[in-house]
Amino acid sequence: RLKNTRCNFLSDPKTRVNLKRKVSQVHSEYINANFITGYPEENKAFIATQAPLPNTRDDFWRMVWEQQSRVIVMLNAMDEPGKSKCDDYWPDSPDNIVKYGDFTMVLKKKDVTQEYILSTLELKDIENNLIREIKHVWYTSWSNKTLPDPVSLVKFVIEIRRLSEDSGGPLVVHCRPGTGRTGTMLSVDICTRQYDAEKLVDVLKCVSKMRKERAGVVQTKEQYALIYQVRRQYVSLPV
Repeated sequence: RLKNTRCNFLSDPKTRVNLKRKVSQVHSEYINANFITGYPEENKAFIATQAPLPNTRDDFWRMVWEQQSRVIVMLNAMDEPGKSKCDDYWPDSPDNIVKYGDFTMVLKKKDVTQEYILSTLELKDIENNLIREIKHVWYTSWSNKTLPDPVSLVKFVIEIRRLSEDSGGPLVVHCRPGTGRTGTMLSVDICTRQYDAEKLVDVLKCVSKMRKERAGVVQTKEQYALIYQVRRQYVSLPV
């Protein structure tokens, strides 16, 4: 319970990401995160998860390391209303080295655009002295009360696709509970890939299938409608 943002959004055991168990730590293998299948039937293409909390931040970075993920997408603001706040889980200044459990992290570069902030992070496994570069992309154009412009979202999804190409591990995506905005963005990615391959899109099938892997994704009718709006924008993009 203490590791979940909301008790009504629990991680489905069948698709849950399991961490390596740590000796003498209770529930050390648990994290509220699920693997999501991509297109076409790409197993474990994505990880949908809740925003890291102060007591799950170290688990989050363990997951990123163990799954060899290189790109993280953040869709929530830091100060959204609710009991469980998103933790400051990455360094915002290049001046210091921050320790997160078994890892240290340093901010190497930060690029700020009108719609997102791209942070290049250096994540180091302390015990094994191994270093990986992580891209953290904070999409700042989507609050929990409003919808982003469809053109903005489709361009963002295309940019994330470019960043995560050949990245190795699953793309990690989170909003605060890891359901509404997270599921909507992943649906957009999957549906646009389907259109590229088949020149048709089945939004209902896409969302229904994703809900079997993580309950609660695409929470509102407005988010569902947004997927259709983005699809129309994507189809009209110049080749």
